[in-house]
Amino acid sequence: MGAALMRPIFIGILMGAALWALPLFSLSGRAEAAETISHFVASIDVHPDGNVDVIEDITVNAEYKQINHGIYRDIPTRYTDKMGNLVSVPLFIKSIQRDSKSEPYHVVDEGNGIRIYIGDKKELVPYGTHRYTLHYAVNHVVGFFPTGDELYWNVTGNGWVFPIEQASVRVTFPPTARITKSAAYTGAQGSRGQDVYQHVVGNIYEAEMTRVLNPNEGLTVFATVPVGSIQQETVWQKISFFLHDNAAWVVYVVSTLVLLGYLTLSWMRVGVDTAGVIIPRFDIPTGITPDMLRFVFKQKYDEEVFSCLFVQAAVQKFLKIDDRDSEIVLERVRDLPMDTQTGRGLGVLGLLFIGKTSITIPKKTLFSRRVPKELSEKFLEAKNRHKKVLEKDRAKFYTNNYQIIAGAVLLSIISAALCFFLAFTDAQKIMAMGACGITHIFLIHFFSGPLKKYTDEGQDLADYAAGLKLYLSVAEEARMNKLYPKTITLGVFETLLPYALALDVAQEWCDHFSSLVAEGLVTYYEKDHGGVGFGWYHAADEFNLAQFANSITSISGSIASASSPPGSRSGSGGASGGGSGGGGGGGW
Repeated sequence: MGAALMRPIFIGILMGAALWALPLFSLSGRAEAAETISHFVASIDVHPDGNVDVIEDITVNAEYKQINHGIYRDIPTRYTDKMGNLVSVPLFIKSIQRDSKSEPYHVVDEGNGIRIYIGDKKELVPYGTHRYTLHYAVNHVVGFFPTGDELYWNVTGNGWVFPIEQASVRVTFPPTARITKSAAYTGAQGSRGQDVYQHVVGNIYEAEMTRVLNPNEGLTVFATVPVGSIQQETVWQKISFFLHDNAAWVVYVVSTLVLLGYLTLSWMRVGVDTAGVIIPRFDIPTGITPDMLRFVFKQKYDEEVFSCLFVQAAVQKFLKIDDRDSEIVLERVRDLPMDTQTGRGLGVLGLLFIGKTSITIPKKTLFSRRVPKELSEKFLEAKNRHKKVLEKDRAKFYTNNYQIIAGAVLLSIISAALCFFLAFTDAQKIMAMGACGITHIFLIHFFSGPLKKYTDEGQDLADYAAGLKLYLSVAEEARMNKLYPKTITLGVFETLLPYALALDVAQEWCDHFSSLVAEGLVTYYEKDHGGVGFGWYHAADEFNLAQFANSITSISGSIASASSPPGSRSGSGGASGGGSGGGGGGGW
């Protein structure tokens, strides 16, 4: 009896304990619940005109871990085709619902596509299970091939942060079409897994996953119908799509052609110089110095313009040049003259000799030591002052036509900005804008020289420079012509040497003088400190007039190097499988 009475009491105690513990189990189950996609069901209708309607039913479990306001859906709308061209897919959102009711959303551009944030950022989505329905339409997604018209579609996307417990898709083609080929791929991007059940009936293709999709795994399908089942895009539609998808590159090409035409026509209109009759000249016009002659003849200020001053000062016995093995010593023999009214003259070199009578410049070689900073800064100051002096007279000799260059620069800036704003992806922005900038800078730089135009006075001086250059570089047999002087003295050679250097024919002028010396017609050298050379030039080794031009050119290069600002030269410097197209989603 006692045992019989105790049994109901024991059972009652167990049932009471179970009822008491039931809420705890319920809470424990809720605490371990995960945010997942329990169902991802897609319905895709391919219309005869090529437009595609997509409806996605996405059932999720909101646990306030990642899903607070709702979910977001990433849909790729831009990709690169086999030819490397950017292709964009027009996407139109028709409706977005949560639990069969309209839901607020906002769209953000993600470079290769869009991200749709579904939900209200000011409100939390109710805790528990919800079904989100996205209805959107796309175009320009059907591929037309000799083997058939094909739809290749990443159903779920491979960027979901949640597992997808069950996924399925139904693709419906036009009623008259019959599916001839189909396949499905599952897994990570590029995977060719086929954990899927497929079913084809006439124009309808269905596929359903046979396993859970982990985060960053997806379902991709493709189906082919006979050629002509779907209306192809017209030629004009293809052109329109191409121009839209590659608008940045279109701007680049068109703007480059416009810039080229603008610069070419401007050059033909205002930049073509008309040279006069060029005859050999060996007279020196009054007031025309070698540096000025080069500045006008080249229509620019370069390093050699400044270097001419030193050779001119040397042959006029203001400086002495000591050409040593690894360095050049410039010694001031007497005060350098200066035109106090205009600032012209050799006096600008006096800035280098303040408080000293000589300066030493390392020779410009591959392994030469750096020019001391203080000396380099003095050279740079002297060169800049010299440039300003010559620029004062520039308008008298030629015009740069800067207004044309300014217009070209403005066009280039606008074009580069349009390339940036019309490009779809960050990579395309950089490439298109970079290509535009580099090409346009090259064109502007290329035409900046030809666009310069001589004035009448400048053209006369340029014609004289061409004649003098002809005289200094003409072949020996031509010198027998009566136009040339019968004899060339040491004084004539020295006087014209800076002009030969300015006109880039120093080698030819020295070769001719060397031939006269070889014939015993001219005595040119003086012995000085064991070396042999001119009175104003001393060579380190035995002097060779045939190599003298190389020495003078080398000195010019070393002087140009010394006048470069410190730090301006530096040697340091530094079938495709599943998942194509990306996409996916998450919670926010």
